[in-house]
Amino acid sequence: MSALLCNCDEEIRNGYTISKEMKAVWNIQLTMLQKLIEVCKKHNIKIFAAGGSMLGAIRHKGYIPWDDDIDIDMLRPDYDKLVSIAQEEFTAPFFFQTAYSDKGYYRGHAQIRYDGTTEILNGELDCKFHQGIFIDVFVMDGVPMDEKDKENTIIETQKIIKYLWIRKYPRRRIIPIDFIKQYINMGKKRNYSDIKLYTEFENLLRKNKISDSEYIAPLSFDPNNKRFYRKKEWYQDVIYLPFEKIEIPVSKDYDKILRKQYGPNYMTPVQAPSMHGGTIISSTIPYTQILNEKRENIILFIINKVLNKIKRIYVK
Repeated sequence: MSALLCNCDEEIRNGYTISKEMKAVWNIQLTMLQKLIEVCKKHNIKIFAAGGSMLGAIRHKGYIPWDDDIDIDMLRPDYDKLVSIAQEEFTAPFFFQTAYSDKGYYRGHAQIRYDGTTEILNGELDCKFHQGIFIDVFVMDGVPMDEKDKENTIIETQKIIKYLWIRKYPRRRIIPIDFIKQYINMGKKRNYSDIKLYTEFENLLRKNKISDSEYIAPLSFDPNNKRFYRKKEWYQDVIYLPFEKIEIPVSKDYDKILRKQYGPNYMTPVQAPSMHGGTIISSTIPYTQILNEKRENIILFIINKVLNKIKRIYVK
């Protein structure tokens, strides 16, 4: 890994204690962000710090003390360009993760992962894809001007993503009626390959060109959250601001974006839980090792439960 991008000693910020391990995780995330910035500058691709990362740059000149991730926004044309050159630009220890590069991964956006580390989100122990420490790369699509078109786009794209997850991971079929309903709703598309289905998902979003829209939003991630709907002109100009020991790209209209997402008092710190609650995270242990240990423990738990039940029957 490159030279330290933030101090790895435990420290207190805004009355909140940041552990050495969290600082080590931050350094890995910053290393990936630095790589992403280099690649995008090389290929003339625009990226923008998003969410808590943008707020951290403005309010703290670095991470919000209780934050555990980095979020990036990209407009669809730039996002598609990045995906097309990612394989040659992101080599080990970096991994650019999409449904096209990692079988079993069906999020509507990309993530950059770091080899030899772990970041397993709550409920994803059964998932068979790279689960190293990551940063999120969200894609902003044009929002259809017609309300009915917007509603149909959201319904159709979410239907595809939900079906892909249910088809790949049986645990998500825990409510049989939901799976049956999704299976019926897919019609002939249920026979498509995973990649063909995912491509259909993205093509539905590409139909809503940014040039024909007043607003843009991460429709592939959280399409119904109006806080994420922004005017497209807010994403024209980029400025670079300090973030820990590097500089990161932020929209010149950051004030308008932050007011829309966090309200007018966004400069006043309010400690909030991370979106990634329940995450298993390690800067030094590979996710494959942790997954094997967890799955072995689950198997042993099931075996012991069955044996105890048999024992109670025979004791009676």
